[in-house]
Amino acid sequence: MDIELNDKNYTIPDNINDIPVSMFHKIIELEGKHDKNTTTFLIEAFCILAEMNYEFVLEFVSIDSLSGVVEFLNEFFTQKLSERPKAHLEIAGEKYYLGNNDDLLTGEYIDLEAFINDGLYKNISKIAALLYKKEGERYEIKSFRDKAELFDKELSIGDLYGSLLFFYHGKNKK
Repeated sequence: MDIELNDKNYTIPDNINDIPVSMFHKIIELEGKHDKNTTTFLIEAFCILAEMNYEFVLEFVSIDSLSGVVEFLNEFFTQKLSERPKAHLEIAGEKYYLGNNDDLLTGEYIDLEAFINDGLYKNISKIAALLYKKEGERYEIKSFRDKAELFDKELSIGDLYGSLLFFYHGKNKK
């Protein structure tokens, strides 16, 4: 969605599945501070999605200008995230494959449990970095951290959400 406010254009994703993981983290943090149904939440979420300064909106943008944005975001946040796991992800020509839960090493499993206990959504890129591997890749802390950062910057929440659910539900069935 393209929005013009005070003679400047802003673009936000039309679909919740297209939100970059890095923005999704910020919105999850925001949900901890504000009720999702408040104008404050919606305007702060808009600022995150449009990469706009919150103080700028408070000081220079009329509420009338934002009425369409608030309406759009009310609908936006009722959209369903994709629950279908992706068998592989591709970033800059590199393919990462979703592994089998039974093939996890003990250290990977312990880290996954810790990330889940610390906050499933908060740690979605770290969890994905453990679950998705290049062919023949072995678990190493340094490469894991780099991959988690790459996933956080380059992937959308729709790329990872289904796989996260798939793993989480599979883990809890054991």
